[in-house]
Amino acid sequence: MYHRTIILFGRTEEAAPDESGSVVVSWKEAVNFSDMAPHMLQGEYESAVVVPVNSTHGNDKGACVRITVDHAKTNFKGFTATLWLGERRLAAEDGLTVTFDWVAFVPCAESLA
Repeated sequence: MYHRTIILFGRTEEAAPDESGSVVVSWKEAVNFSDMAPHMLQGEYESAVVVPVNSTHGNDKGACVRITVDHAKTNFKGFTATLWLGERRLAAEDGLTVTFDWVAFVPCAESLA
């Protein structure tokens, strides 16, 4: 049973995907990381919910990119976001960058808190 949730939020600016269309985001990028750091050891990261929102300005292709989170790669270090342009993964050779805001809800197990 969970009784505490760590809430982290941040902004990843001008992220360029790797060859697999992914961007690795460290929890240390969170605006409130220093406030939440003492509680981070208690997190159940495999149960985290991360909500990314594309914040790229303008009307170019970067503003049309959809972002998903690979929960299998979410761990105590951070999370992996996959960038999509239509139905295909954005590739490094596309030359697009994306700015996105994110919020993560990381539950803590009662036995650890």
